[in-house]
Amino acid sequence: MYCGSEIENNRKFTRGDIIPFKPIIAEMEEVKIEQINYQLTWQIRHEVMYPDYPLDKIKLDNEEEGLHFGLFTGERLTSVISLFWEKEVYQFRKFATLNNAQGKGYGSFLLQHVINVAGERGATRLWCNARLSAAPFYERFELVKVGQGYIKDNIDYVTMELIYSLPSYCSFHK
Repeated sequence: MYCGSEIENNRKFTRGDIIPFKPIIAEMEEVKIEQINYQLTWQIRHEVMYPDYPLDKIKLDNEEEGLHFGLFTGERLTSVISLFWEKEVYQFRKFATLNNAQGKGYGSFLLQHVINVAGERGATRLWCNARLSAAPFYERFELVKVGQGYIKDNIDYVTMELIYSLPSYCSFHK
């Protein structure tokens, strides 16, 4: 379980905690994460996820219902992610980082932010439909594969999830 893991100084975390995260970003420009308008996500989504398809391929029917976050390096929007929920179950979608900025820790920093936001909002579960090729990246954040994979648009996908543990005072004792 995510929040039951020992992450820093052997401290255990529970749902609602902000998880400290030390990004592997070294000597970088000023980085900030902001909530953004969903239309600002479209260019990066299109360029990174489906460059050979029409722009409408990356648009979601329920965009206005979600929270959308952008990571900026300096003034440049570099990475985007969208967060949706129903009750205490959260899903992140359309997570993309510019190709020339991948491998520098920006996506990790943004994903950790979304994990924390969902936890602060009372999530019990956070999930995504991940490209199978990206599964090792998500596993670094303790997301685990669930169910069977599938193929869509000639891309292999797998559902991954993170379960937030409840505080110990909410547990039933034997």
